[in-house]
Amino acid sequence: MMHSPLDIDVAPDSLRGALRIRVRGALTARTAPRLITFLERRAHLPDSPELVVSLCGLDEVDPDARNQVMDHVAEHNARADVPTISLDLPLPDDAPAQWDESSPATESTGRQGTTVREVMVPIGATISCTQTLREAADRMPEQGCLVVLGLAHQPQGVIPRDRLHRLRQSEAPQWRHKLCASAEEAFVGEVSVDSAPPPDGVAGPLVVLDGDEPVGVVYVETARVSGSPTGRAR
Repeated sequence: MMHSPLDIDVAPDSLRGALRIRVRGALTARTAPRLITFLERRAHLPDSPELVVSLCGLDEVDPDARNQVMDHVAEHNARADVPTISLDLPLPDDAPAQWDESSPATESTGRQGTTVREVMVPIGATISCTQTLREAADRMPEQGCLVVLGLAHQPQGVIPRDRLHRLRQSEAPQWRHKLCASAEEAFVGEVSVDSAPPPDGVAGPLVVLDGDEPVGVVYVETARVSGSPTGRAR
């Protein structure tokens, strides 16, 4: 039986100050040692940042090989003198969906989501953290969400529609002069568009990446997302 080769791509992740490593092809008993060796060498380079490893693009995954990589990463992260390695794993075919059936994402798709792509709220517009909430109100999209960009032009948070509405009601007329940074919900992490939905208990918005490109937002709180793909905020 012919197996796809193991392809490893490395790119800087400016949102986290890390290195994003995307692995494609086949993860087998033959290719797993190559990946482990690659990760160890990268982690031991001088001033190496955190390594964020995505296995979601693999065409073939041998369970034993996957477990071998996971065990190695766990042993690596138990050491205090090396940068951490984070694994972004694909959802197993037989794994149960982790979203509550009454979540907006399920209502919009008619079934439980199996990947982040199916439950995320797409980015409808962006705005700088130094712009005002008045400008945010003008830019709030009818569909998708409004993402706040930091000074380095990277996503740093999201302004929910309901939060902006509450500020308009409670702090009129001063609200319009406040900066977007004062009203944003800061991202608590990131997730690949093709990975499994985050588990229950992860509270806060996550920026969704397609490769290195931010494409959406998921908000996990008691197994619910922040809004449906139509852009209605929670």
